[in-house]
Amino acid sequence: PDLEQITASLGIDQVEHLAQIRGIVNGVLSAGVLDSGQRNALIEQLTLYREYQHLHTRTAPITDTAGALSPHELSSVELLLEHTQRLIDTGRPDSLGLSSAAWWAAATTSINILLKVASSEENWLAAKAEQRMNQVERQIRFYVVALVVLGVLTLGLALSTVGRIVGGLNALLTGLDGVSSRGNFNTRINVPRGDEYSNIAVGINKLIAVAATVVAEREKESATDPLTGLLNRRGLQTQLAARLHPSRGQIPGYSLLAIDIDHFKTINDRYGHPIGDRVLIKLSAVLRERLRDDDLICRSGGEEFLVLLVGCDIAAAQVIAEALRSQVANTDFGLGRPV
Repeated sequence: PDLEQITASLGIDQVEHLAQIRGIVNGVLSAGVLDSGQRNALIEQLTLYREYQHLHTRTAPITDTAGALSPHELSSVELLLEHTQRLIDTGRPDSLGLSSAAWWAAATTSINILLKVASSEENWLAAKAEQRMNQVERQIRFYVVALVVLGVLTLGLALSTVGRIVGGLNALLTGLDGVSSRGNFNTRINVPRGDEYSNIAVGINKLIAVAATVVAEREKESATDPLTGLLNRRGLQTQLAARLHPSRGQIPGYSLLAIDIDHFKTINDRYGHPIGDRVLIKLSAVLRERLRDDDLICRSGGEEFLVLLVGCDIAAAQVIAEALRSQVANTDFGLGRPV
């Protein structure tokens, strides 16, 4: 299989859709009623989850992580999905027999299980990419040495041969310069002749493709908060630079919300940092649920968040801010007290 299939086997997409299911069902259990919009959203998220699960099942043996889940862990994830399907089929939140806190805990456990698999696959992919890069590097060295020897032997025979060698090497070096000097991993070397230069070009192109995948993964990690999955400060700055670039033409109005959890230190001191992390994760889910897809959500500090509202003036932003504050104040974080 090609590299795209291996990359697609990572379970991050499953985690995202399971997190969406977790948030929707938690809202249903808190309200005690399932409306048609929530039911349609659950059907969509469950369908997307199953599609990525099918893709993951097909590609898991490739990454040698088929045994990453124990039977007990696998059954706990499937049980969570069965609960979700039962809620869709019956339309009755009480049919689950779970409180919102119990549901959240079970869903979080399942998400952590899938993250475990995704982490294992990511490590495998990084190791595989490094192995392939080393193999291609050895192949390149072999061909370069062979070409140099060939050039020395044929230099006195014909100027045309010299010109062919110089031309081929120049094409290779020009292509590599796009990567080394400009960091352009979309560069591909094109040597149309069916000779050794073409073979080298194919090998180098494979090396560049592997390197581009590794770099893209690292850039994604550097722009994302690992706990909540939200943008971090670097990710927000990158998104802002892209959205405010003059090439985008007319720029819509923006408003910025600065969000801070009151007395968060007392939560960590009283309940422990793992519970504090759960509060941060749940707050992130509330923000995702209530805000639009175009809005940018960033975890800018320990308990500090920034939200960039697209196309909102200050009056609209005040209304949204108060709605978010009220939603959080009325959300059960499982602490026996509001957050």
